[in-house]
Amino acid sequence: MAPAKTKPAQEKPWTTEYDTLRRQDLFSNPPKDKTAYPMLAAAVDPHINSFNTIFSPGGQIELAIRDIGTKVFLDGNPYAQPEEIGQRNRLAVRIQDVFLDKSVLPPSNKVALKNRNIYPAECRERHATYRGKLRARLEFKVNNGDWREEVCDLGSIPIMLRSNRCHLEGYSPDQLVKAKEESEELGGYFIVNGIEKIIRMLQVNRRNYPMAIKRGAFKNRGPGKNLQAS
Repeated sequence: MAPAKTKPAQEKPWTTEYDTLRRQDLFSNPPKDKTAYPMLAAAVDPHINSFNTIFSPGGQIELAIRDIGTKVFLDGNPYAQPEEIGQRNRLAVRIQDVFLDKSVLPPSNKVALKNRNIYPAECRERHATYRGKLRARLEFKVNNGDWREEVCDLGSIPIMLRSNRCHLEGYSPDQLVKAKEESEELGGYFIVNGIEKIIRMLQVNRRNYPMAIKRGAFKNRGPGKNLQAS
């Protein structure tokens, strides 16, 4: 006789109660598969997805590279007449790819040899920026020569937590705790000089909240105008 199939255990829905014991149990024993607060994670997903779109295949960087195309530069004085300088050399440049590395220790650090990854918790403690190195693969040729390739360093930019360039991507609550993060770290923000900063996707005035602005430009709009506006 074949064993009866058991239905997977359904998660207990959250209510408006405090659920103190349940929260305490989740704090003491973080889940090892997924977050216990999927609705909170869904609220942050638009921030993370907007950052991931920049470097994903077919994303904004790829479209920008396609829009830039190939640029041609000529040597010599650009204001001189052709008969004065003769034939000029042509330098053609195009961007093949732009990629952002994950946050790692700089080459000047010779202490860590095996694990050189930098995690957000360390950046908070050191008042550092959680950032990665931005590099571009350029192709260029002179006149009718062959295309040559070179990788250029474009500096460093902050990395959004839990994005596809973050070390915490795909971490379970249990793994987050081992990385010295909160068990329900949602991400969607940056760490700059050790301070957590977020980019607001939409800015609107609070409902039924009067605001008064004092600006000198209001007075210059015409007769009867003053510095105050509401």
